[in-house]
Amino acid sequence: PADAPPVGDDVADGTGAADVADGADAAAEDGAAEDGAAEEDGAAEEDGADTDEVLALDVASKEPRTVRRRSTSSSSSSSSGGVFTARVDNGKTDILRTRTGGRIRTVEVKEGAQVPKGTIIVTFESGVDPGELATLQDRVASLENVEGDEAKRDLRSAKARLAALEGADKASPIVAGIDGKVVGLSASPGSVVKAGESVGKVVDGDVTPRVRITVNRSSRPKTGQTVTLNLDSGATTEGTIVSVSGRSVLIDVGTESAESVKSVKLP
Repeated sequence: PADAPPVGDDVADGTGAADVADGADAAAEDGAAEDGAAEEDGAAEEDGADTDEVLALDVASKEPRTVRRRSTSSSSSSSSGGVFTARVDNGKTDILRTRTGGRIRTVEVKEGAQVPKGTIIVTFESGVDPGELATLQDRVASLENVEGDEAKRDLRSAKARLAALEGADKASPIVAGIDGKVVGLSASPGSVVKAGESVGKVVDGDVTPRVRITVNRSSRPKTGQTVTLNLDSGATTEGTIVSVSGRSVLIDVGTESAESVKSVKLP
């Protein structure tokens, strides 16, 4: 057309078009770089991760700019605190029970007595009264075919008593398995106990009051650490970690009653 601008040499030979295309490509690359940086910044903010600011070279302007990057540290790993429900720890306990059963001859100690390991607690008669044995055998035989819940309960009781008397000749004394205090003693001379029946227990009397808690996997309690004890009254006091075994933590509560400790707060 007559009003068209004159065509320059560089347009005519195609170099102008190439320059325009190159410029468009460069702008597209710069824009993509900026979009990628913006997405990276947004992702860091959305994750809620700790970030810090650093200088980076801006692709488009070739000038330094401030960007954020993730922190390598995690806030969750820096704290091992938490509050955990406490339960009373009774320490070592030895259940006083007979293996064979039999008639008790003597009870050598009293309730609450402090005894060393190996102390004889209960002895059994070595002989069996033939008349009593025969009576029990007849009673068992008479109840064998009787229907009804009460009859069945009487039968079980008679059989247990008979077995205890039949094993009396083999019954050995009950002795304390640990040093400690005798508690819950229910044995009395002349009574018959069946095999495996408990007549009390010995508890470790030398331990200080303690409670036990089970912590979560992120907690890192250490032996000797001071912890906060939350009491039923709403007051607080301090305790000390005695031992850590996996997620189970044993805590000395000092002069406080172990039963009054509701929960434990780790530092």
